[in-house]
Amino acid sequence: MWRLSFLLMAILSGVLLPIRYQLDGKLAQAAASVPMAGVVSTFVGATVLVVLLLSGRFGNVHWAGLRLSPWWSYLGGISGGSYVLLVTYAAIQAGTTLTIGIGIATQMLSSLLVDHFGWLGLQRRPLSWQRLLAGILLVVAVVLLLG
Repeated sequence: MWRLSFLLMAILSGVLLPIRYQLDGKLAQAAASVPMAGVVSTFVGATVLVVLLLSGRFGNVHWAGLRLSPWWSYLGGISGGSYVLLVTYAAIQAGTTLTIGIGIATQMLSSLLVDHFGWLGLQRRPLSWQRLLAGILLVVAVVLLLG
C-alpha cells in the first residue's frame, strides 16, 4: 500500500511542476520581475507549510533535533530559491516542455552521481547498467526536444 501512496505522490508532484512554472511565469510577467514572482510564490508556499505544521496532522516536530542537523543541511532554501528563479526564466524563454525535459534529465544524471557515491551522507546505491541506460535515454529525449 505504501508503494501506491508513494507513486500517487510522485505523480501529483510531477503534475504540479509544469503548472507551477506557468503560474510563476504569469506572476513574473505581471510584476515585471522574476525574483518578485519567486518571493511571492515561496511566501505562499511557506504559509501553507506553516499552517500544515501548526495543524499537528503531520506528527510532532522534534525542535531540539534541528540543532543536530549539519550546518549545510540548512542550505536547501538557497537551492529552492535558485530553482524557482531558474525554471521561471527558462520556462518563459524555452517553454515548459523543454524546461521540464532538461530539468528531469539533469536531475536524473546528478541523482545517479549522488546515489553512486553516497554524497551528503546518503546510502550508496551503485550505478547499474539499467540506471545508466535510463540516464542516457533521458539525454536522448532532451536532444529530441531540441530538434
